[in-house]
Amino acid sequence: KSGAGGEIKFADVRAKVMLLIDNGWTIGKVTLDNFQSYDTIQILTSRGVYTELMSVDTTILPYETLKGGLYDERVLLPDLDIIKTEMRELKLIKGQKVDHPPKGSKDVADAVAGAMFSCVKSAGFLAENPVGLLRF
Repeated sequence: KSGAGGEIKFADVRAKVMLLIDNGWTIGKVTLDNFQSYDTIQILTSRGVYTELMSVDTTILPYETLKGGLYDERVLLPDLDIIKTEMRELKLIKGQKVDHPPKGSKDVADAVAGAMFSCVKSAGFLAENPVGLLRF
């Protein structure tokens, strides 16, 4: 959850990842977008965490992958209002960008799409040219 002004506190994110590791959880990968992520990448990498840059804003493929997974019932989402609201309000802009309405958000939807895309990509199951999956 972002703090005042809608900014993510990267130190808090790093601390939570490290807390999970310190409590015995295995973290296979942490993905971050390019925005102010290099410090976090360096710190997590120095602790042995594999990191990768990934943005769901540069391509619609993460959202196409998520939608395909939902339609094929290969993924189930938590029954949370924020996920339902964000997913329902997503807009496809000129077939090239997934965005939220004015005064809306898509932070949780981005995280879900990014996680799904990363898992599918890492497992080697990513279709190169999915067609027609996004119809908002």
